This record gives sequence, C-alpha cells and structure tokens, in this order.
Amino acid sequence: MKDREEFNKIVAESVEVLLKMDVDTYNMTKIVLLICRKEHDACREYLQKLFAFTDQRRPLLIRMK
Repeated sequence: MKDREEFNKIVAESVEVLLKMDVDTYNMTKIVLLICRKEHDACREYLQKLFAFTDQRRPLLIRMK
C-alpha cells in the first residue's frame, strides 16, 4: 500500500506543478513528454490521462493583442 501512496503523491505533485506553469511552458512540456514517450504505450496512456486531467483544471487563457 505504501507504493500506491507514494505514486499518488507523485501524481498530485505533478498536477500541482503543471497547474502553476504559464501557458507556453505547459504546452511545451505537454508536447515534449507526449512525443518522447510514443514508443511506450503504458507511459503514453498515463501521460495522456495526466494531461487530460490537468487540462480540465487549468484556467482557459486567451491572449488578446
């Protein structure tokens, strides 16, 4: 059970960091991680779920020029 708690802590910390990133940094991080892990299905699926979860909680930021 300790492994599960540690994993959940890591996920929670990851989401917290992703939510604090500015838009450009977040998008670059998302692109790089999803591209670099495309040969590992389980890892790619985890990252897709992580970013889907985070995307739902990030504020929608639209820049006006």
